[in-house]
Amino acid sequence: MVTVLVGGTANKLLGDWSFTTCDYKAGSILCNNKPESYTIHYVFDADSQFVYFTQADGSCIPAESIMPSDGTLDNDESYTDTYAMRDLYESIINIKKGDTQSISVLPSSFFLQKGGITVPSEVIVSSQNKYAVAFTIGGQEFSATIGENTHRIQYYSDSQSEVDLTLASGDAVCQLHYFRDAKLSSETCKAENAPYFEMYTHEDTGIEYVDSYKVDNIDEFKTCLITLVQ
Repeated sequence: MVTVLVGGTANKLLGDWSFTTCDYKAGSILCNNKPESYTIHYVFDADSQFVYFTQADGSCIPAESIMPSDGTLDNDESYTDTYAMRDLYESIINIKKGDTQSISVLPSSFFLQKGGITVPSEVIVSSQNKYAVAFTIGGQEFSATIGENTHRIQYYSDSQSEVDLTLASGDAVCQLHYFRDAKLSSETCKAENAPYFEMYTHEDTGIEYVDSYKVDNIDEFKTCLITLVQ
C-alpha cells in the first residue's frame, strides 16, 4: 500500500506535499471519505523529512493536539511510578531467586503508566519522587535516579526518546543510557552511524530502509545488574 500525496512539483520528490486520505494498492486508489478537520503535510528536503498539520484556514496546529502519545507522562506524573520501574523491581527479584534470564529492561516504558503501578510485595519503598526512588529488596538497599534530561518528543507517527538511569547499591553503580530518534537528519544519516540504525523492510516492496537512529547500553546494564544484586 502506498500513500497518495498531492502538491509539490511533478516528477520531483522534494517539496511540500499534502496527504489526500487515499492509498494506492493493487492498481486501485482507496480513500477514507470521512472529512478531517486538518491536513497533514510532508515536506521532503534533500536530507530530511518534516511533517506538519494545518487547519482549514491554513494555520498550523501542533501534532500532539491531533494524535497525542498514549501513555506519555504529564508534567505532574512520576518516572518512578511507571512500567519500567515495575520491570526493574521484578528483574531484581528474579536475580535474587537465581533467575538471570528473566531480566526486562525497556527504557521506552519509562513513559508508560496507567494510573500508577502495583509494586511487588517483595519491594519496600522508603522514599520516592518523580526522578528518584529508594527501595529495599531481600534486605539489600537500592536507589534509582532518572536523569532530568530524560524526555520524549512525540512526532506524527513516532517519537524521540532519551533515558538516563543510575541504579546504585552501596558503592556499586549501574548506568543505563538510551537514545532513539525516528526523525533522521543529515547529522545522523551518515555511513559511520550504520551500526546504530534500526532497519525495517517495507511489507509491499520488500525494500529495507532505515527506520530510526538508536544508541543504548541495555546489554551492559543487564550484566551490571546481575553483578549489583547480591
